[in-house]
Amino acid sequence: MKRLAVVGLVVGFASAEESLKLFSVYNTSTEIKYSTSSVNIIKEDEIKDLKATILIDVINKLSSVSFSSNGGYGQPTSVYLRGMDPKRTLIMLDGIRLNDITGLNGAMLEHILISDIEQIEVIKGSQSGVWGPDASAGVINIITKKPKKGIHLNAYFEYGSYTTKKYGTTITLANDKIDLLFGLHRFDSYSISAAEPYGKRWKDLNMESDKYKNDTVNLKIGLNITERDRFETSMKFIDAIVNYDGFDSITWQPADANNKAHINQKFYNFQYKKTIGKHELQLYSNLSDFDRSYYEPTGWNPNYSYKGNLTEFGFRGNWNYLKDSFIVYGLVRQDFKESDSNVTGRYHDTGYYFTNVNKFSSIILSQTVRYDNYSSFSDKSTYKIGGKYIIKEDIDLYANYGTSYNIPTMYQLYSIFGNKNLNPEDSKNYDIGVNLFGFNLTFFKYKINNLIDFDLLTFRYANIVGTSTIKGIELSYKKDLKSLKSSIYLSYTNLSAKDKDDKDLPRRPKEKIDFNISLFPVDNLNIVLNGEYIGNKKDSNNKQTGFYTLLNVIFNIDLSKYISGYLKVDNLTNKYYQTVYGYASFGRSVYAGITGKF
Repeated sequence: MKRLAVVGLVVGFASAEESLKLFSVYNTSTEIKYSTSSVNIIKEDEIKDLKATILIDVINKLSSVSFSSNGGYGQPTSVYLRGMDPKRTLIMLDGIRLNDITGLNGAMLEHILISDIEQIEVIKGSQSGVWGPDASAGVINIITKKPKKGIHLNAYFEYGSYTTKKYGTTITLANDKIDLLFGLHRFDSYSISAAEPYGKRWKDLNMESDKYKNDTVNLKIGLNITERDRFETSMKFIDAIVNYDGFDSITWQPADANNKAHINQKFYNFQYKKTIGKHELQLYSNLSDFDRSYYEPTGWNPNYSYKGNLTEFGFRGNWNYLKDSFIVYGLVRQDFKESDSNVTGRYHDTGYYFTNVNKFSSIILSQTVRYDNYSSFSDKSTYKIGGKYIIKEDIDLYANYGTSYNIPTMYQLYSIFGNKNLNPEDSKNYDIGVNLFGFNLTFFKYKINNLIDFDLLTFRYANIVGTSTIKGIELSYKKDLKSLKSSIYLSYTNLSAKDKDDKDLPRRPKEKIDFNISLFPVDNLNIVLNGEYIGNKKDSNNKQTGFYTLLNVIFNIDLSKYISGYLKVDNLTNKYYQTVYGYASFGRSVYAGITGKF
């Protein structure tokens, strides 16, 4: 059984980590030692041992990551990276943008199953200089597996609380010329009620459960034309049906209802790579397609839908012009389009970017600049500079400063409440930190101007005058205790998130503690105990939803060379809590599963 180290904060020079490759830091494949940004990498074996279901179950274990959810499986879920709004974090799959351009809340994390994943990269801090819009808080990039040589089959089945079933299979084949991955996955659950009056459990009130079903298909094909020419394509299809509750306009509270949503998302990537000497050139095309339809039998509008897509064409170059020095340059054209019963509109952006990275003995310096030309609002220039000083192998200091922006959504621009004169939001961010023998301490601060919000005076969206300020401290410790056959990860986050009027932004915990302890009492058994403490956290109605601790335990056992099993207990103490006031969360839940690989 492989060692579990749930998360690795790999900002500094950890010799065991130097071979790791990152894609998200500089928009190209880069060794981790060249990163000046605060980075978390979660690897395939670590994801498997957690036995998670959706993306948020994994990334929520990290410092400065918190979330809120409007109920159980499939309900709207928001991730707050360093306390920033969900729409200010860019979520990607193999470089394809998952942020839903037809919504107001960024990517629909509640529908991203943890399947066929090789690595998750979490890059913290302003990244618009590298990635353009919607990367103010940072970037989360999901990297799918690259098939290994030969033919391999992986299958799994899980059953547990709330009549929950999770099963699927992945087939891969590869040789020197071609590699292919095909994954078919289903998640099906009666789940829990979405709505729940605070302080009472939904079951005690005889409220109905809100079912959820998710079918996800992954396809990845690579062709090595020559040793220096490669073509690759990846596709992901998500088809989900979720029952959800409504909102009582009289009591102004969530209410039980028989509403249903059908979510259909398609993501495509095509790329061609060419290596010429010390140059790596890449042409690529991405498509993100979103289709959401809703049925509310007792609502004012029983049927409505949102449809839109983002097409992207780009060129990227990477030139290693000196030893330990390289530049990344490129251009990208993005076309945003929505056409449905609520919004009809489109705009486009052409972005140009340049990054330079140098390593001089024990010092690493990075500089990034980007210019975006928009068809519908003001153009933007952004930049980022960073540095790292390596004192010893396990000791380094780092600092970064960057500017970022978030573009208006289609709804904010073109709906009946829209404003075509909106400009992108501006933000500035810096962080400074130290890595010391497994400890990491980082201080960060954001200032956000030109905030886009709903103006009650004009009853339209507008750029609000004023500055929101978010700042905090991240502290983490990671250690492998080989003599005790165990590993440990601890993290603490202290956050202050204030709007322009110096009021706390809702749903962000002011304090958060995460821990993971992995034990190996015998060779074929791994016991994982993890959990979190959420401190003071208030909702938008100023109601307290914090001050609770959750504990989870997982037993992973290798039954043979090819078959393994597990037992997972979430919320071990059956703690009552809500991440969003008026919406339910899971009580104690038990799941058992089996996995085979051939």
